[in-house]
Amino acid sequence: MLANRDCLQIKENWYDALAELASYRQHNREVVCQFGYDGKNVLFKRRNNIEVSKLSLEQTLQKVCLFDDIKVNDLSQKDLRLENRKVIRRIANKYYIYTEGAVDSLEDVEDLLSHSIRKIVMPYPINPDLALKFPKTRLTIGLTLASNDYSMVEAANLQVTPLKKVVDELIRLDLRQSVQVTLNREPTDEEELLKIARELMLNFKNFGRVYLDSGITSIRELRCLWRFPKLVPIVGGAFWED
Repeated sequence: MLANRDCLQIKENWYDALAELASYRQHNREVVCQFGYDGKNVLFKRRNNIEVSKLSLEQTLQKVCLFDDIKVNDLSQKDLRLENRKVIRRIANKYYIYTEGAVDSLEDVEDLLSHSIRKIVMPYPINPDLALKFPKTRLTIGLTLASNDYSMVEAANLQVTPLKKVVDELIRLDLRQSVQVTLNREPTDEEELLKIARELMLNFKNFGRVYLDSGITSIRELRCLWRFPKLVPIVGGAFWED
């Protein structure tokens, strides 16, 4: 399943669909494909709800591996975390991946980086002592923008911090290599998506890559974001879940 012209449509040959996307990705048009894993199930987000995929982990990998960059979100509960980490390490030995999840210690960092993980996403608020021990090219700071105000960053405990304050903190710590921005509310239309992208580029003008998870469902939305050279769209289940 993938985009045909401007809308997502099911194609008989899924690999032909991915080839179509690849044609759009020439000239440094980057894209990251993501899915979640909880130690048992492949998960994806649809309309802000986490759903269980009908595909197995191996079936999912057969599809998303056609993307250059894969992001695996570790959504496991505490009792499954060690088992889930083994799975993520196994995937990283074969594919070029990013990961996001529970990274609480230097041992976690060393364990993941030693198994060829390309980047680790550390959610805000960060532990500066731990973040500063990362090779800067291997760390991405994860920010979630509040659903009712895109100028505020929302933490897992629902505490909000002005985006400008967060940006100033990351500049002060010299953690400007890359950030991942997740929208808690998907844009209502392309006009709003374009407005958000422009504001992000202004806020992060002194940063490297800006990865944006905005619930993309069409090639037209990708084209909208590809206008900004530093912005890398993150796509999810809409591009690989049948």
